[in-house]
Amino acid sequence: MEGKRFMTIVLLIAIAYTGATTQGQRLKQKALQKYIARPETKGGTHRRHSAFHIGLTAYRWVPCWQCCQQQIQDLLRLDRNKIEYHLRGLKAIETVMATL
Repeated sequence: MEGKRFMTIVLLIAIAYTGATTQGQRLKQKALQKYIARPETKGGTHRRHSAFHIGLTAYRWVPCWQCCQQQIQDLLRLDRNKIEYHLRGLKAIETVMATL
């Protein structure tokens, strides 16, 4: 029984890893990783984030964005100059939500 349970957990982890990695690759192809995770530094020898990290962060990013709408609107009222950046982010979140 324990072997079957272990194999089930390993299979579940493999499916989750594959899903997040595939999602991250799609988002990188659409050049949306700069909205989801911290941008990579120029001149660095190593990539900052893998496709798995980008995909996993996208799954966490969408619910956080949905629950913070009121705070976002309050902040935009304080500084109207940031509306252009907000609109760019809205386009990105719509694209991310369409790929999830």
